[in-house]
Amino acid sequence: MILPPPTLGDALAAAGLPRDAGAGGTGAANAGGSPWYVRLLVAGLAWAAALSVTGFLAATGMIDEDAFAYWGIAAAAASIVLARRGPSDADARGAVADFVAQLALVLSLLARVLVFIGVGAWANGDQAVIGGAMAALEIVLFIAYPDFFQRFLASGLACAWLLVVLGDVDDVLFVAYARDVVTLLAAFGGAWLWIDRPRLLAGRLADYAAPAGYGLAVFVVGALLQETIAAFGRFLPGARWPATAGLAIGVVWLLLWVRGRLGRPIVDAGAGVLIVLVAALAYATRIEPGILAAVGVLLLGFLARDGLLHGLGVAAMGATVWHFFYSMNQTMLVKSGILVAGGLVLLGGRWVWLRLAGDPNVGDGR
Repeated sequence: MILPPPTLGDALAAAGLPRDAGAGGTGAANAGGSPWYVRLLVAGLAWAAALSVTGFLAATGMIDEDAFAYWGIAAAAASIVLARRGPSDADARGAVADFVAQLALVLSLLARVLVFIGVGAWANGDQAVIGGAMAALEIVLFIAYPDFFQRFLASGLACAWLLVVLGDVDDVLFVAYARDVVTLLAAFGGAWLWIDRPRLLAGRLADYAAPAGYGLAVFVVGALLQETIAAFGRFLPGARWPATAGLAIGVVWLLLWVRGRLGRPIVDAGAGVLIVLVAALAYATRIEPGILAAVGVLLLGFLARDGLLHGLGVAAMGATVWHFFYSMNQTMLVKSGILVAGGLVLLGGRWVWLRLAGDPNVGDGR
């Protein structure tokens, strides 16, 4: 005779657990929402639905270019309402929650496109008006749309649109300096968010601090790549000393602050070596300040013990060094010699710094 399998209650009782413990286990299993493949399918359906409706309205002439801005504002408002009022995974409606979340996301992205086209048509392509309107939209989405990815995207794009504002300014020297000021403000603002992160995460700004920190870091790294900057308008390619000097000061301050956190003297011979190394790096890479920005991101990632931010710093270092190497107007032999010499200088500076710091592993050759 084949006996039926025991019930879940009998199995739990045999294991010494309450018979109703399975209910809590089931709830815990469903607390994470739908599996990833269900989320992917639902997200695709949400995107297809939103884009299909938009394509239908545009193809039938129900919306035209002059009304794009109005439709964009309506789409942004609808995305905020859906994001704030839509069901969540805690409501035990995982598929519905996923669909609403993805629909809100695609509406927010569609709102950006529609507002960009509509405001551009109204302003006859005036980049100052377009950039200002788009920056205002990003600020609204950052504040009102309760989503980590959305706030990360909005914080970085708001700064990028401020660069677009400078696109039609005739004074290219002013534009070059203003561009660097915007980038430095974003760099110092992002550094403050990461340094003060524990206090911010414990306060009312917890939902804004982390995504803004990532968004500003990505913006600074991207903006300091010369090809990326050139895409935003007419800029002087060699006027980068404000960004270089500002980032060098920021990196030095961050290094001294970290030394203080580690219990080391803020002002001593070792700190002097660090200042000299940073100054030498800033001078050698003055046409590529993104290298200093990458160093700053690496320091912040170390300080915050954040693997994602540290990975961004590693990627930024690779991208900026590669761009710096291939943008030099020298032969490959000279470029290679410069890189080798730079590496030797940094290794020598590290040895001197450890020697002055009294590291016992330096004297015995380790």
